[in-house]
Amino acid sequence: MDVKYATSVIWMIIVQLPLHLSFVHKKDLLPHPANLTLQILNRSLQLSWDCNALKELSNITEFWISVKAPHEKNFTPLQEVKCSAGETKLELQTHVTLKVDIQINEKTTHFTREIVVIPEGMEETAASNATCELYVTSMRCYWNFGKNAPDDTNYTLLLIQNNSELQCQHYENDQQRRTGKCEIPDLKINEAEMSTILLEGNNKKDIQIYAKRFEPLSKEVFQPPTNISLIFTKNEVEFYWSQPKTFYTAANHCFKYQMQDSRGNIEPDIDAKYTYKKDISSFQEECPLRMRARGKDTCYMDTNWGEWSEELKCGVANYYFQQFHTQGNTP
Repeated sequence: MDVKYATSVIWMIIVQLPLHLSFVHKKDLLPHPANLTLQILNRSLQLSWDCNALKELSNITEFWISVKAPHEKNFTPLQEVKCSAGETKLELQTHVTLKVDIQINEKTTHFTREIVVIPEGMEETAASNATCELYVTSMRCYWNFGKNAPDDTNYTLLLIQNNSELQCQHYENDQQRRTGKCEIPDLKINEAEMSTILLEGNNKKDIQIYAKRFEPLSKEVFQPPTNISLIFTKNEVEFYWSQPKTFYTAANHCFKYQMQDSRGNIEPDIDAKYTYKKDISSFQEECPLRMRARGKDTCYMDTNWGEWSEELKCGVANYYFQQFHTQGNTP
């Protein structure tokens, strides 16, 4: 073999081999955390792990943690934390799926793990389908008994916000329908902050806990508009009203309204602020009317329609400039 050619081949092998080994070496050293563990401790979720990465990689590697409820399609971001931290604390919620994505420099995801949060206790004994609603000054919560919960099970409800806990005192249980209800009067919380409802069974060793996160602001059941007035002129009927009483002070532009006549016809969403006009020819001699309100999603409010007002009797025949008035329902 020509000496010059042989030297070239050897040089290429010597140069290329370390590059290939270096590539394999870096890929193998990408962080794959060990002992990823989830525990329920002190009213919170404790996620811990061994980062299992070189120091220079552990400081640029992050855990991206997201959550999804059973009936949701997409995950909602919860938290970002450095791999080197080794642990993190999350707000308590149960029967949800946590997803952990590991990224380097916020780019490539090379590790994903999903964990379903199932608390200790007898299977399917936790309360289910819990929901809460705000009513001006109070909050009412409803739930179903766990499928395997004993008939004599009683659940205790706690409302948790930040580091404060409020225990509900007024319960109504229907043992036949296996449903529960509790009301907290004179509620004082920050309506814009995420809260947790925690339901514990009377036998804490056997009954699983149930915890759910929610935003009070989006769970208010609106009372009817107040001070509803009708003024008849020769050609028009003018409507006037005040916004519903709410748990907190809401801006007037945060509401939409509906009107319904005696034939069930509903006026489309009214975006007007406290006043609306309609041609008088559309009214019968007797034309009961009622109104209701809902919030706008741009104000992060509940967008379900609230309760209807009492009916107003128009009685327009041969009368003009007459005014009819209602104070609206009280909660």
